[in-house]
Amino acid sequence: MNNEQAIKLFEETDVNHNGKLDIEEFHSLMCKLENNPETKREKTDFYFRGLDQANQGFVSQNDFFVMISIMKNEGKIGRSKLHFRCADLDRDSQLSIEEAYNLLQFQHFDNITREDIETILFEKTGKKESMVNFAVYYKLVSGDDIDLNTNPYEGNSENVAKKSGCCLIL
Repeated sequence: MNNEQAIKLFEETDVNHNGKLDIEEFHSLMCKLENNPETKREKTDFYFRGLDQANQGFVSQNDFFVMISIMKNEGKIGRSKLHFRCADLDRDSQLSIEEAYNLLQFQHFDNITREDIETILFEKTGKKESMVNFAVYYKLVSGDDIDLNTNPYEGNSENVAKKSGCCLIL
């Protein structure tokens, strides 16, 4: 899928032609992207939350291209940032241990326990009972250490979408 095809798909899915996809339209778009009308709502709702960073109830065409760019060009850390944002409902760049655990279970990291989360939290922050930031989450999913202050919301400007070159299949 090239950029023109992606634009056409977005515009076809935007049934009210307002340049934004609500959650129902986004679900339809994801079903088309995956070529699977049975794509699970849980999955599409998850990605919708990550892309609707301002909690406005819609995904813009730019948000869609940001997702494509992340999935295509940014590798493991970019995808991890997107997944973290999907679980960070209050957009404070932190997850509770339970939210982090639920996110990891959703992503099929069934071997990671709450205790594993607490252990890495302690290694990274010196505290077991604190919030999980992106660096701790990334360590859990990748095993790699990154700067403790890495911002999961960085790199989501319009120029990220413009360098996309398109496209993906999730």
